[in-house]
Amino acid sequence: MNKKHLFKSLFIAAIALFSSCNSEFWFDFLLGPQPKFIEEVEFEPALNILGVIRPDSANGIPMSFVLLNQLMQAVTSEIDTTSLKDADIEVSLMEDGQPIQSFTFAYDSTQQFPTIYRPIDFSPQAGNTYSLRCYRDGFPELTATTTVPQVPVIEDDFISVSGNALHFSIVADSTAALYDIYLFSGFMPVFTRTMKAQSGNTSITLKFNGNLSDDAVLAIYAYDSKLSAYVTSPNVFFKPNTYRPPFTNVDGGYGCFGSLNLLVRTITP
Repeated sequence: MNKKHLFKSLFIAAIALFSSCNSEFWFDFLLGPQPKFIEEVEFEPALNILGVIRPDSANGIPMSFVLLNQLMQAVTSEIDTTSLKDADIEVSLMEDGQPIQSFTFAYDSTQQFPTIYRPIDFSPQAGNTYSLRCYRDGFPELTATTTVPQVPVIEDDFISVSGNALHFSIVADSTAALYDIYLFSGFMPVFTRTMKAQSGNTSITLKFNGNLSDDAVLAIYAYDSKLSAYVTSPNVFFKPNTYRPPFTNVDGGYGCFGSLNLLVRTITP
């Protein structure tokens, strides 16, 4: 069969395949998943956040933050110039379902975009539960809670170096759902992401190129279930022409409020 007949046969086969499929399959194949129905609803303003509670700091500055945005209309003839620099954001330490200490998050004027709020004096602790309250005039009050994971623990504090790979296990911990692991050795960091094992310790193999440097550092980030769901959700990745149901784990708005903890340790080659 020459190329002309081959291409013709493939073309006819493709037409036969698509003509035998219903319109739902056709649109999903070409454009990605589409909504099953379109519901006309009135636009309602709402806040959209990414809030992360984390115990570490950099140069004495707490690393916890709340990135604040708002829900936008997809089709509009007006430009929304609403400023979100004057919102009231408060995080409270919870005990038996009640707030026992509150911390104010203030607008970070050193960063014009995006709109970020940071704590003034805040040292969250592993295992503690924190609630978020976010309010600005013209928007519903947004609330959420998170429990900070424990610092990751390497089983027996033992890391095996075999060839071009690290082998170790992270001790089972009910407060963590996912681990991001970075190896800093030389110029390029090595990264891997893994879900926590369903039972027992989580075994890790991290491959790298070349030899470990004398100042090699391993960083393990443990995410709570809420932040884990956010970073693994396909909704946070851009895919044109594809319908994505709204992702949220907060009340009264949209977005994610979660927490993480981390372990940083050196590695001896």
